[in-house]
Amino acid sequence: PVLWVDLANDVKRFHDLGKSTTFAVVVWAVMMCLSPFLVVTPFLLSIYLMSVKGEHGPNQYGDDPTIS
Repeated sequence: PVLWVDLANDVKRFHDLGKSTTFAVVVWAVMMCLSPFLVVTPFLLSIYLMSVKGEHGPNQYGDDPTIS
């Protein structure tokens, strides 16, 4: 269950970056396959997604939440 929640959050964050759900799932699946440690890889991906700034302004997935 924790991995599904992590995947859902990562997909939302990829949407904030202007990437599709397919892109997010492929990146997530590749990282899971390449990592011998099932827990470490989603954690590192989440750390990366938390540190990257999203697109400025609205994109196809919605408005920019940082703009009033």
